[in-house]
Amino acid sequence: MADWTGGSVRLLSMSSKKIYLAAAAAIVVGLAVLVWVRGGPGKLFKRQDPSKDVNNGIKASEWKPEALKPMIQRVAAEHEALKPPEGEAPPTPPGEPPLEEILEVTMNGWREAILSRDPTTLAAVDAEIESKPETYKPLLMELAKNEPDPRVRAFSVRLLGRYRFPECFDLLVALLGGDPSRYVRENAAWALGELGDSRAADVLDRAADDDEVEKVREEARGALAKLGVK
Repeated sequence: MADWTGGSVRLLSMSSKKIYLAAAAAIVVGLAVLVWVRGGPGKLFKRQDPSKDVNNGIKASEWKPEALKPMIQRVAAEHEALKPPEGEAPPTPPGEPPLEEILEVTMNGWREAILSRDPTTLAAVDAEIESKPETYKPLLMELAKNEPDPRVRAFSVRLLGRYRFPECFDLLVALLGGDPSRYVRENAAWALGELGDSRAADVLDRAADDDEVEKVREEARGALAKLGVK
C-alpha cells in the first residue's frame, strides 16, 4: 500500500510540474502576442525605432511643410532680385540683328577687302552678295555712283553687270561716258554688254572710237559684239 501511495504521490508531483510548465508557457506566449499587437515586432525584438530615418536620424514626424519655408523664402528672394525695376520691361534675349545692319557690315567689309587687297574676305563677301543679289543691288548702285575710291566703284560696276540688273542701265551709260577712272569706264562698257540692251549701242560706239584708253575701247567693242553691232 505504501509503495502504491508513494508512487501515486510521485506521479502526482510529476503531473503538477507539467501543468505548471504548460501554464507558464501559455503566459509567456500570451504576453508575446500582446506586445506584438500593441507595439509591433520592433518592441518585441528591440528593433530600431521605425520612426527614425536611418540616413540622418530625423524622425518622420519632423518632415512637415513648415520645414520647407526657409528654402522657399530664399528661392523667392533670388527670383525677386532678378526682376527688372518697376516700370521697366524685362530684357529681351539677343536675336538676329536688323537686315540694314547686316547689309551695312557686309558692304563695309567688302569695301575694306578691296582697299586692302584681301582676296579671302573679298571672295567670302562676293559669295554672300551672290546669295541674294537683289538685296544688295541698291547698295552696289550707290557705291558705283558715289564711292570716292575708283577701285570700289569699279568692283561695284562689275557686280552690277554680273547680275544683269536692267535698272542699272542709265547709271552704267553715265559712268561709261563720264567717270574719270579708266577702270570704272572699262567695267561699265563690259557691264553694258552683259545687260544686252541695244540702247547702249550709241554710247558704246563712241567709247570704242573716242576713249583715250585702249582697254576701254577694247571692252566697248566687245560689248558691241555681244549686242550684235559691228
